[in-house]
Amino acid sequence: MIRLYQKWTKRTTILYMQISLKSFCLAALFLATFFSATSQTTIWEENFNSSNDGDISGTGTGFAPTTWSSGNDVEIKNNKILTKKADNNGFWRTAPINITGFTNITWDFDTNANNIEGSDRFSARFKLDGGSWVTIVSPVRDPDGNYSLSIPSGSTLELEVLFETDQNNDKYRLDNLVVQGDPPPCSNELDYEFYDLVPSGNTVTNIPTSGALSTGQINTFDVNTLQNSVDPGDTDSFSIRYTGYVHIPASDTYTFYTSSDDGSNLYIDGVKIVDNDGDHAVQERSGSVTLTQGYHSIEVLFYENGGGQQLQVNVSTPSIAKMALPFSNLYSDCNAPVDETDNDPPTLVATGNQIFCPGSSMPIVETISITDPDDTQLDQVFIQISSNYDNGDQLALTGSNPGITATWSALEGKLTLTGPANLAVFETAIENVRFSSTATLDSDTKNFSIVIAEANYLQSTGHYYEYIPAVGITWTNARDAAALRKFYGLQGYLATITSDDEAQLLGTQASGAGWLGASDSAVEGSWRWVTGPEGLENSGSGRLFWMGTSTGTAYDYENWNNGEPNNSGNEDYAHINAPGTGFDGSWNDLTNSGAGSGAYQPKGYLIEYGGMPGDPPNPTITAVTSLTPFVIDTPDQPVDQTVFVGSNAQFGVTVNNADAYQWQVSTDGGITYGNIVNGSNYSGTQTTSLTVLEVDVDKSDYRYRLMASNSATSCDIFSDEALLTVKVGTVITNKRITHRVKKN
Repeated sequence: MIRLYQKWTKRTTILYMQISLKSFCLAALFLATFFSATSQTTIWEENFNSSNDGDISGTGTGFAPTTWSSGNDVEIKNNKILTKKADNNGFWRTAPINITGFTNITWDFDTNANNIEGSDRFSARFKLDGGSWVTIVSPVRDPDGNYSLSIPSGSTLELEVLFETDQNNDKYRLDNLVVQGDPPPCSNELDYEFYDLVPSGNTVTNIPTSGALSTGQINTFDVNTLQNSVDPGDTDSFSIRYTGYVHIPASDTYTFYTSSDDGSNLYIDGVKIVDNDGDHAVQERSGSVTLTQGYHSIEVLFYENGGGQQLQVNVSTPSIAKMALPFSNLYSDCNAPVDETDNDPPTLVATGNQIFCPGSSMPIVETISITDPDDTQLDQVFIQISSNYDNGDQLALTGSNPGITATWSALEGKLTLTGPANLAVFETAIENVRFSSTATLDSDTKNFSIVIAEANYLQSTGHYYEYIPAVGITWTNARDAAALRKFYGLQGYLATITSDDEAQLLGTQASGAGWLGASDSAVEGSWRWVTGPEGLENSGSGRLFWMGTSTGTAYDYENWNNGEPNNSGNEDYAHINAPGTGFDGSWNDLTNSGAGSGAYQPKGYLIEYGGMPGDPPNPTITAVTSLTPFVIDTPDQPVDQTVFVGSNAQFGVTVNNADAYQWQVSTDGGITYGNIVNGSNYSGTQTTSLTVLEVDVDKSDYRYRLMASNSATSCDIFSDEALLTVKVGTVITNKRITHRVKKN
């Protein structure tokens, strides 16, 4: 906490130099209080130490202070709530406490009693969001001395303790009331959803709630930064939803402003405060709201419909000048998804291990089946070329697929099919996905991972992976955010790359600098995987894979960029380089926060699921099919032959996946070719090895090639042509007469 205070003090100094004293006061107020996202916070507490005997009201302290009151012969005595004769339902209760953004909430308090008998009763209850009272301690005569009770999350919480006593000397006492909870997990950022469209009706209220092109976290309202990160080049039609929490440091009336081109709205606690909607040039609109101290939900909606684009969000109070809403007071949920262990996962089964004819278009599956015990529809299916992806490879949706839209990402080699649609429609759509390529292919098999979830699947590890865009996120925040995510019960963690195929898959996913689970912060130069199963090794110190800087020693798989790691400026955390920085998928070391802009600014983080203790079996939501290009690799081509008249010439080819062969000859310099047959001139004409028998001089400059085919495909492939050169032997007699050896 000392370090954080010093860090923000430094930022406050910078603000002081840039803005007025009044604005500085508000900035200082906003920046005054910070809480760790990994420890519980006291939301509200009251120990009555500042109360006087006979008091029947007061104000608790904490992150969200509010008032309390008591009645019907319940009042303060010796710094505790004490009952007198409370036969008319004596009570102690709070006004609404702001618990927005908190999870894992507990209510603790102490009680004791004297002379309790007969019909004397003690009970406690709570109310969420102004709803009905919920009894949490049923009426008992003799309460426990100490209570620690779990409370659901919500927006507001009211607490009440009820007492019934029938005599003046029957006493219940109440003291040390504390409400605690976990604050929003990620600070200095908001969650976002980015949609590659203008909402229908040109209004932010019609921005979709599913099918986003990208989701993640970001620490700026600069829409150009986000757009350039997730959809570079397409600057004229997009929409963004920002969601999270704003920390209000003191109860007051706050005015919020949006300045935008085109439309924007701002909501606090679900209520529209700023209406700046519709197509327009840059304009500012504002709205005011009275807010209590604590967290409040915030949502900012924006869309761009051609021309320039801009979004700025500002705030002021009646006594403090307008200033930019500081991200230091904004918090995200880290896009933590709902753990789907309570939802029975669908089952996906596909077949298809086929031979691919280069230059053609071919389905990636032969059969496909999707079943789900508790759902009849799917939202999305993701198909990725998960091994041997080449620039020029493409997956495309063909045919009629009502309700399904397809989006191809050449960067990731991934096709996204988006519904919603019923299972049969998705089955048909997957059958209609075809592979083609303009690349020069070799014979390496291409695997296709079909996943009923956004995470990508790697067959060699059996793990799932996903890239979460989050511009400017720190390594520690990324580590914590990854640990909050689960995938059908599988625990998430910052990805650990321990093999070449993992490096290839994850290297194609990161659209910018993406954090990995490696660090040398514990011991300088001792690079270890400190997350996931590898992070549990060596008594929790993690798996060592590199020692030293760029000239160091590898102890396990590594993929450092040239000259890395270099520990420039105490860099202790590993990330995958942005495309164009070093070789594709290479690693670099950065500080916890990375650069503030450019190629070394963190753009997100990579999460891996699988292999953790306590993980359930992997869900059957993935199928892997393959296509093997029907080609002859360069080292296996026939080579030119030079022989003397009367000798045999041999040509050989290595071909995979063929079951029929035919050698051909060209006598016109390779313009036309014809089939040849076994006989006096040739043998092996229908094998991979051709012999030209007792070559005569007439065959010089003939060209030979092999045509190969596979009965399961409709394509033939041809080898390179090989040239036959025939030399004539000579004999020189002692009479200096030269005889040329001719045919026969």
